[in-house]
Amino acid sequence: MNKIKPKKELGEKLTELLTSMEDHTHLALIQSFDSTYQLLAKEFCSQMIREYGCQTSLEKSLVEVIANSYIRTIETSKRLNNCLNANRYIDDASTRYLAMLSKQIDRSNRQFLSGIIALKQLMSPAVEVNVKTKNAFIAQNQQINSDYKPKPTKNENNESK
Repeated sequence: MNKIKPKKELGEKLTELLTSMEDHTHLALIQSFDSTYQLLAKEFCSQMIREYGCQTSLEKSLVEVIANSYIRTIETSKRLNNCLNANRYIDDASTRYLAMLSKQIDRSNRQFLSGIIALKQLMSPAVEVNVKTKNAFIAQNQQINSDYKPKPTKNENNESK
């Protein structure tokens, strides 16, 4: 009996340690899914961290949020499709369940997209512009077309004679 307790305590301490290093281990993310999606969660995070060159804990935690919403989209889509394929006759309870699944898919997909946008903004370099004028008109792909021709100066008038 004494041998079991130390192993259990050791396992709990090890889990605490690995969870404290979440930005490297992704343990809490992995544990939030069943075994079907655990490897996908870990691999998806690792690939995104490499792809975007994430260095800080903030960037890595945002990748975990993105991975979480991605897997929830897949998992909920699977449930929705299984329900649609299993039931040829849809009653009131099934209709409410399908509506809830549809909302969940939409919600997790929006979280996924906003996480990707936030990560891209976080990873893009800041643009610094200093403008010292009273009026400035800035637009993307700005082009100035002018037919204005300055009046000839006295020197130009004398030279043309």
